[in-house]
Amino acid sequence: MASFTKGTFQRNNAKYSGHANQFMAPKCMIKEKSRTDEWTENIIEWTTFYRRNIHRFIQHYFGIELFWYQIIWIYFMSICDVFVTIASRASAKSWLIAIFAIARGVLYPNSEVVVVAKLFCDFL
Repeated sequence: MASFTKGTFQRNNAKYSGHANQFMAPKCMIKEKSRTDEWTENIIEWTTFYRRNIHRFIQHYFGIELFWYQIIWIYFMSICDVFVTIASRASAKSWLIAIFAIARGVLYPNSEVVVVAKLFCDFL
C-alpha cells in the first residue's frame, strides 16, 4: 500500500491547480506529438494496403465473406481501367459492383460513383 506524505500530495495538487476540472487536465504519460506521428504513419500504411487490396478491405471492414471468383473480380476492377465480365444469372453481378463502389467510396474520399444502365424499349 502506498503511503501519501504531505509533500507528495502538494506536488500532485499543484500540478492540477490551474484547472477547474482535474479530469480534463493534460496527462504527461504519452507525448502528444509522438502519438500523432505514429498514428498518422499507421493510417497511411493501412490505407495504402487496403487501396492495393480492396478485396481484403471488403472482407475485414465490412465483414463480408467473398468467393474466390468475387475476389478476382474485385481485384481486377481495382487495377484495370476497363473491366468486362460475362456471367450468367445468379452470380451476384450487381451486388458485387455495388460492394466495390461502396468500398471505393470509403477508401477514396470525395470520389464520384456513376451507375449507368442500358434501357431496352421494345414498344417503340
